[in-house]
Amino acid sequence: MTVISPSSAQAARTYPSISLLLPVEGHGPWRERLRHLAATAERRLREEFGGGVDRDLLRSLHDTVGDVEIGVATRSVAVFVNASGSWVVPLDVEVRERVVVDDTFATRDLVHAESRAAGYWVLALSLDRPRLWQGTGERLVPVPWAVATPVEDRRDPRSRRGRDRSDVAETRRARRLRAVDVVLGEVLAEDDDPLVVVGAEPSLSHFLRITRQAGRVEGVVRRAPDADGAALARRVQPVVAEVLAERRVAALRELDRAISGDRAVWGPAEVWLTARRTNGALLLVEEDFEYPARLLLGGWLQPSHEPEAPGVIDDAVDEMIEIVLARRGRVVLVPAGSLAAHGRIALVARERR
Repeated sequence: MTVISPSSAQAARTYPSISLLLPVEGHGPWRERLRHLAATAERRLREEFGGGVDRDLLRSLHDTVGDVEIGVATRSVAVFVNASGSWVVPLDVEVRERVVVDDTFATRDLVHAESRAAGYWVLALSLDRPRLWQGTGERLVPVPWAVATPVEDRRDPRSRRGRDRSDVAETRRARRLRAVDVVLGEVLAEDDDPLVVVGAEPSLSHFLRITRQAGRVEGVVRRAPDADGAALARRVQPVVAEVLAERRVAALRELDRAISGDRAVWGPAEVWLTARRTNGALLLVEEDFEYPARLLLGGWLQPSHEPEAPGVIDDAVDEMIEIVLARRGRVVLVPAGSLAAHGRIALVARERR
C-alpha cells in the first residue's frame, strides 16, 4: 500500500481505474464495508470483461483493501487501483460511499478535501523561537527551518551599556523579525497557500508592517501562540474557515466578471468541450454535483441515468476537474445551489495578454 498525492492520482490514467470511496462512520464496521465495495468493483469488472478480467488487478484490489490503515483524525478513505499500482488516500472530509470504475480515478473528494481542508501555513511568531507550521484541515505539521540570530544580537550585552533599554529591545526586535521574514519568504516562494500569523503585541504589529509577505497574510490571531501543535491548530481553525469562505466568494465574483467579459462557459456539455480544447483558468463546481454521461461522436456528452453501465463515464465532473488541474488551472468547490443559474458547473477562461 502506498499513499498517493492528489496530483499523482489525477495523472494515473488507464482503464479500468478503480476508486473505492468510504466514510469511516457508517452502518457497520468500516473494514467490512470497504471489502463490500471491493466485491462490488470486482462484480462490475467481471460483468464487463467476463473471462478476460485482469486477475492481477483483482488481486491488487483485494490486497490493497486488506492493508488499509486509518488514523484517528481520518473521516474517510479513498482506495485507488489500476494496472499502474495501488494507492490509499486518507481524507479529512466525509465522502459518499461508492465505487467508480473509469479511465481516471475519482478525484472529486481529493479536491473536496483540499478545498474544505485546504493547505495553509501558520507562523507562530515569537522573538526567541519563531515556528512555522504547515496545515491541512485540523492538523499542523512543524516545518524544519532555521532563523539565524542577527550578529548584533549575539554580541556581549555589556557592549550595549549606556543605551536606553527600550531602544535596545526595539532594535533587537526589528532585526529578529526581519530575519524571520527573510526565511519565511524562502520557504513560501513556490507555494500560494494562505498564511495565518499568530503572535502577541508589539511583535505582531511590527512584523505585519515590515513583512514582504503582506499579500500572503490572509489571517491574523492576536495572542501568544500555543506551544502545542494541536492546541495551535484549534486556535487558528475559525480564521482558516473564514479564509476558505472568502476564497469561495472571490471565485464566484471572478465568475461574474468573466461572464460580463464573455470569458466563461457553463453547464456540463459546454464546460466539457471547452475544458478539453482550451486551458481553463478556474473551474467552479457545486460540491454535490455529479454527471454520469456517455461520450458521443464529436466529443459531446450525453447524460446517462445508469452510471454503472459499460461505456458510461461514472462522473464526468471528475474528468473535468482532472483536465483543468492537469493544465494548471484552479478548481473551487462551492456550496450546492451557488451555480443553480449556470448548470451547476462553470469554467472561466484565461485572460488574453
